[in-house]
Amino acid sequence: MAPYDRFQTIGWNIKAIAALGVIFLSWLYLPLGVIGFIGFLYLCLLLHMPDRQMPDQASELTLAPIDGRITSLSCHENHIIIDMMAHMTSSQIIFAPQSGVIEDKLWIDGAYMNSNTAHYEMLAARQEWLITVDNGDQISLIQYTSPQTRYITGALTVGQKITTSEPFALGLLRSHIRLRLPKEYQLAVYEGQSIIAGETIIARVKAAVSS
Repeated sequence: MAPYDRFQTIGWNIKAIAALGVIFLSWLYLPLGVIGFIGFLYLCLLLHMPDRQMPDQASELTLAPIDGRITSLSCHENHIIIDMMAHMTSSQIIFAPQSGVIEDKLWIDGAYMNSNTAHYEMLAARQEWLITVDNGDQISLIQYTSPQTRYITGALTVGQKITTSEPFALGLLRSHIRLRLPKEYQLAVYEGQSIIAGETIIARVKAAVSS
């Protein structure tokens, strides 16, 4: 199976449902169908598969999982946390930041709240991915919901292999993503920086730092 096939199943289902909705609206009342068709075109923009050019030595890098910007960076005793927000007009596809194996996948029920709400990280509904990367390190990627982001999903299950920059998840609309990396990783981004999924280097892994 080609890497993109696992994602295409998700994207195709969403667009098919939207297309049926446009047909129904057009049958019900043509002006509604026109409005629905404009919404369908916007959905296609959000689900389009952008071409990416991975940097050299991608196995030694952590790459951006979404098109958007870095909203915050924080270093803790045992890990680094990078928060990112997708642009509203860019692809909402989430790409794998590193190659590895999906060790765990959790859906945590909660509220659909704004990220500036107190205790947002604990109370918001979210999906967490734990990935054991090729060098044995563990990283996690968290998809948060919000009043704008009501739909988050993924194409992989526990035990499946994932490759760097493979599209494996989706968040509609304006995904908020958190990456948790080992403290040894060397950050390569700054707060407020614009990022491109599968191209922008977020961090360099410790094997590359020590070499």
